[in-house]
Amino acid sequence: MSPTVQSVFAGRDPAALPDEYRAFLDFPLTGPNGVPLNAVIVSATLDIVIDSVSLQSPGDTIPIRIDLVSFQPPTLIASDFDLGIQSALATTMIVPPISFMDVNHHVFVDVTSLMVQAQNLGLPDFQVRILEDPLAPFPGLIEINDTTGPNRGTLAPLLQVEYF
Repeated sequence: MSPTVQSVFAGRDPAALPDEYRAFLDFPLTGPNGVPLNAVIVSATLDIVIDSVSLQSPGDTIPIRIDLVSFQPPTLIASDFDLGIQSALATTMIVPPISFMDVNHHVFVDVTSLMVQAQNLGLPDFQVRILEDPLAPFPGLIEINDTTGPNRGTLAPLLQVEYF
């Protein structure tokens, strides 16, 4: 892997159980490129690129949950990872679940309900926690490209919001 490629991970690594990973993404909603607090959200899509998938068997899939959360960037603290302490403000699932077919592809996730909730709460940032659904029958781990390198514009997570 190139030194200019950074990643975030979500899921349970089948080769290193019980290790569990949760990815956190933070998109500012204020400022010149932000979403006005009085905007009406038409749609919101999170675009992520899957760099790798680890599964117990090739036919398995990984149900991935995306939670709207509120944390104090840039440093996460232990309680941000705890579902009991840092409860989700809203939740959605990636549909269909992630599989080997998603590696090296963009996955587009409808996060409109999460964005509407962020607006309703007046949150200054759209912050999400990405994790394997705790009810998943099999462990699986996804690697999401979060590069700061020259391909950031096409590979890093992107939040696209349509509003009026």
